[in-house]
Amino acid sequence: MRRTFPVFVPLALFFVGGLANATTLMYSESTTARGTLGGSTFTDSQVTLTFYGDRSNIIDNAGLVSNAVRTIVINIASLAVTADLTDAGAVFDNQAPCLAGFIDSTTGTVILETFSGAFHTYDLTTPIGPITDSAIINAGASFATDHGAFIINTAGESIFAATAPEPATTAMIALGLTGLAVLSRRK
Repeated sequence: MRRTFPVFVPLALFFVGGLANATTLMYSESTTARGTLGGSTFTDSQVTLTFYGDRSNIIDNAGLVSNAVRTIVINIASLAVTADLTDAGAVFDNQAPCLAGFIDSTTGTVILETFSGAFHTYDLTTPIGPITDSAIINAGASFATDHGAFIINTAGESIFAATAPEPATTAMIALGLTGLAVLSRRK
């Protein structure tokens, strides 16, 4: 009989401890908007953009602070659709005019940003928000997604937030690893 339990427990604790200190933040921004996705029109629909970024990998470029290039997920409530931006995307913070938001990094075009004094000293490395203020869009600009072109024509106020992974998620992972350790010990 192999004795994997004594080795598994320290590895599990190391893994869970690493998750508790994770550097990932979930950045999200939402607004009520009108536009189209893949030719389907949405009107006064909740549009939410989500981006997971490593806060230890922030790039500072002449006042424009952006996170590592990753996928931006777009959720449009009235269409019950979630689409991925197919171009490279980033979340950014420009402290001088107090803006934070989402950008298509491939084209350099802003998708959605929030204008608020709260961003004057913000640098994307800590949780913030939700911050609700004026939305800025590139009305009519087209962004490539896996569901066709995404276009916002009008938008209401926007809400920007950066949140850390929830402790409940870490607890669920720890519980699962404990279960695996028990099953491993039984074998």
